[in-house]
Amino acid sequence: MPPASSLHAKLNILIAEDNEPSRRLLQGIVNGLGIHSVVAVSNGADALLELQEHRYDIAFVDVKMPIMDGFELAGLVRSGAAPTNTDIHFVFVTTQANQEAISQAQRIAASGYIVKPYTIAQVTAKLNSVAEAIANTRN
Repeated sequence: MPPASSLHAKLNILIAEDNEPSRRLLQGIVNGLGIHSVVAVSNGADALLELQEHRYDIAFVDVKMPIMDGFELAGLVRSGAAPTNTDIHFVFVTTQANQEAISQAQRIAASGYIVKPYTIAQVTAKLNSVAEAIANTRN
C-alpha cells in the first residue's frame, strides 16, 4: 500500500458543513493532509450542485444542515441525482452517534462517521481508511 500522503495527493474531497467554524476546522485538517482538491459548502443543496458538476472521491457531510440534511443529500446522490458520484464515499459528521443515525448511515452505504468534537487524529484516521479503500478499488 502506498504511503498515505501519496493516496491523499489524488483525492478530491467535498465538505458540506453549515457551521462556519466547524467547516473551516475540517477544511484546515483535510488541507493539512496534502489532499489534491478540497471544496467546502455550507448546506446540502449546494453540496448536491457541486456533486452534479464535479467528480469527488469523498464527501464529509454534516448530518444536520439547513435546506437539505446530510442523509437526504446522500440518498439523492445514491439514487442517481449526481450520476458521476453515485459511488462517492460519504463520511457523516454528527454531534451524536446514536443507533438511529448509525443505521441510517449504513442504509446509505456510508464509509463511516466522525463525532463532533473530533480531533485531528480522528479525521486523519478516517480519511486514511477511506483513501485506502479507494486505492484498493482502483487497483
